[in-house]
Amino acid sequence: MSDYNNLVTPSIEYNGKQVIPFFGRTHPFSNFFPATFDLWGLRFSCSEQAYTYIKAWYFKDEYSITQIMEETYPHKIKRLGRTIKNFNRREWNSVSKEYMFQILTAKFTQNRILAQDLINTKRLQIIEVNPYDSRWGCALSIDQLKAGKPFRGENLMGKLLEEVRKNLKISTQNKPNTYTYGKFRPKIPSLNEVPFKEPPNFFRNVYWQI
Repeated sequence: MSDYNNLVTPSIEYNGKQVIPFFGRTHPFSNFFPATFDLWGLRFSCSEQAYTYIKAWYFKDEYSITQIMEETYPHKIKRLGRTIKNFNRREWNSVSKEYMFQILTAKFTQNRILAQDLINTKRLQIIEVNPYDSRWGCALSIDQLKAGKPFRGENLMGKLLEEVRKNLKISTQNKPNTYTYGKFRPKIPSLNEVPFKEPPNFFRNVYWQI
């Protein structure tokens, strides 16, 4: 388990301005980073597990759901997400950003130190330096980013983290140093609210851990 008391998110210079890069399971902004949170009546060990679970649920792959909820290693969970039956990329791309936003909101509002680490980035741009992903990441390595190469990717993960950051606020009414979910003001044109039904009772009962 990572040491939550020593989370550091350093900035680097990119094209004359400071930005926050991240990549890999040791970084608190990564979906692989161990962070327990509750969502949709279930408890997840990391945001990768939640994202892969909801993908399997969306396409009604019950067998994959069972495997995903029993697995705890993020890399294996990600691989399971690549074998989901009836997967349709175009359909999934139309809803996945909203699901990821829900997941990231749950992750950071339920983990105080992670929330503070995100807030501490202030208004700096957040960039997922994943050279292999042109949708969620910027499609650049950290060395390419430091060299000032232009983005080849959408960096959706960085944009979503910036949206979550805007909606985090410190609640001083009841409990000091706790975080609540503020008003959502979407800045990404394609980030629209998607009607979402509760997961089937069968899976909620089988994997109820709250």
